[in-house]
Amino acid sequence: MPKGLLVKLLLLVAIGAGMGAIAQIMLSPGRAPAVMFQPSGWSLLTDDEQKTLLPLADKWEDMGSIQQEKWRAIARKYPSLPLREQQKIQRRMTRWAGAAPEQRAIARQKFQRYKKKKPEEQERVRSAWRSHQTAKKQDTPVFSPSGNERPVNDGAVVKESENGSSFPQPDSGPATESPRIENEK
Repeated sequence: MPKGLLVKLLLLVAIGAGMGAIAQIMLSPGRAPAVMFQPSGWSLLTDDEQKTLLPLADKWEDMGSIQQEKWRAIARKYPSLPLREQQKIQRRMTRWAGAAPEQRAIARQKFQRYKKKKPEEQERVRSAWRSHQTAKKQDTPVFSPSGNERPVNDGAVVKESENGSSFPQPDSGPATESPRIENEK
């Protein structure tokens, strides 16, 4: 047998025996395995946080750490909020958790566009949003202050030009509510 091949074979046997010995030490009876299971992020929350954030439990592991920390901050403030605010948070959280990932992404994009607007424009958008919400509760159509915009089913705004033709404009309102889920009343 060639000398080089014999050396390689002995080296391979020594490595294999060493790995076996290491595995036996790590998993010997009476000892905990060297690889410990990490508790899930959800189980690291306090009982109060879990109770408050329950609508998000199924989605918690899929969230990034920044999102999780934002929700935890909300959960910490939650007990000190008035009942009406608590109910509003629960309602929004449930809708957010039930929204498809695409809907959440669209809402985030709209919010980012809104945050880039000047304060006066943000106030105009907030005012239009409040009018829309009020009209939605009354189940009447909403018209913009300028009178040449009207909402359509997909959340876009149709802006009518001077000659009466319409073209869709993206809705860049604040994401104070999660995206509207069709067939929900």
